[in-house]
Amino acid sequence: MTLTLASLMFVAAPIQPVEAQLAARQPSITIPSGVTPDIVVETIALMSVRPTVVGVNQIVLVNLFPLPAPHANRKFKDLKVTITKPDGSQEVVMMDSYVADGTAWFEWIMDKAGTWKFKFDFPGIYYPAGNYSLGDIYTTSQPGGTAFTQSAYYKPSSSKVMNVTVLEDYVALSWPEMPLPTD
Repeated sequence: MTLTLASLMFVAAPIQPVEAQLAARQPSITIPSGVTPDIVVETIALMSVRPTVVGVNQIVLVNLFPLPAPHANRKFKDLKVTITKPDGSQEVVMMDSYVADGTAWFEWIMDKAGTWKFKFDFPGIYYPAGNYSLGDIYTTSQPGGTAFTQSAYYKPSSSKVMNVTVLEDYVALSWPEMPLPTD
């Protein structure tokens, strides 16, 4: 009986989860001084901007997908898209990718008529060896995380420039309307 009560007390005791701490060294755009990565990866920066003809104040969808993907529990940081407006002024969009597949996307409102230019620059990234979860390195393994025993450096790359033509008038973007059935 005493053994049964003692085992019940052990089961009823609250369990305090251990919170993993972020490691001091995290992924970085540059290779730290004095470090030679175990793996060096050539990359290709791909971008899609659609549609390519719109009217003023219509939206385009910009998809970014650097290749190859960073792997489970890693993400790319500081993806950069430079948008050049018809008047030559520029705006820059910076963002991190989704974890694992390395993709990112955003929508942009085209507020001036003329030819717009979009260019995607992948800055490269250095991943130290370690225990990764959701893009960060932890001092201990995380549930659902991935342990990488080798460091890796993904080299920078840039996409070709993509043009979008913006007209003064609204541009219908969907399929032509079909009449309703009459029977």
